[in-house]
Amino acid sequence: MMVSMSRRKSKDINYEWHNGRLEAKPLSTPAQLALYNWFFFLLNYYLQSHPIARLINLGIGFSMTMPYPEEPLGIREAVCKPDLGVMI
Repeated sequence: MMVSMSRRKSKDINYEWHNGRLEAKPLSTPAQLALYNWFFFLLNYYLQSHPIARLINLGIGFSMTMPYPEEPLGIREAVCKPDLGVMI
């Protein structure tokens, strides 16, 4: 079975919900990666000294309900899959 190049490339794309639509998430830049690493280092260092929370990352998601006046019920459920988070 032949698989086209564009189909194989699509497996490497990350998607996220944005305003009710599924959109391709843009690739990170070197500056964003450096900032992520710096912030991860700071959080990890702090939590080793003060074990009050746990780091979560890479695929752990959660949902939350928030007010949204444009919706008929006045609320919206948002699904979040952060690159890095802290669970207290």
